[in-house]
Amino acid sequence: MFKLSQMQKYCQTRVITRFFLRQYYKLFFYEGRGNNRNKGKFRVLYNDGRTSERMCYKVAKDYASIFGGRVLDAF
Repeated sequence: MFKLSQMQKYCQTRVITRFFLRQYYKLFFYEGRGNNRNKGKFRVLYNDGRTSERMCYKVAKDYASIFGGRVLDAF
């Protein structure tokens, strides 16, 4: 079993890795796929608690700014 310090290092590494993966996909992967909602991985959580269909990051960001809410990502 992990010691506490090993577990903390593992969790920190995991969080950092997920952060960089998320930024990579936002910049290079999802932006270049167009507005095809079937291939997007992002959704918008609206203020009333509903979520949108899948869409690419750029479109999700626009929807969140227009209708209010926040972007939920694939990770």
